[in-house]
Amino acid sequence: MHERYAYGAVIFLMLLVPDVRMRWLGLAFGIVFTFNILAAVPPTPEIGALLPIAGPLGIAGSIAMLTITGVALVLLTRLRTDQAGLTSVRPHANMRFNAGDLK
Repeated sequence: MHERYAYGAVIFLMLLVPDVRMRWLGLAFGIVFTFNILAAVPPTPEIGALLPIAGPLGIAGSIAMLTITGVALVLLTRLRTDQAGLTSVRPHANMRFNAGDLK
């Protein structure tokens, strides 16, 4: 499989993570990805002049994409750790907690 297909699969899998932070990260990714496509293949010469792919804008886009990838990996690792901790400790069905128990 070519990496361009695997990349799309990862992006669609990000939609399955039920975390608000991951949704915001997906929005940021969508914006950076759209600007990247518009800079790489501008539909008009005006957009090509507005979004030059070479230079500081291209570097900023690359840094943004790497940052989004790093944050996604950290979030996914933390979510996995949190879920493992929550599934291993389950209170008994007939246990009752009082407000004083939380102190």
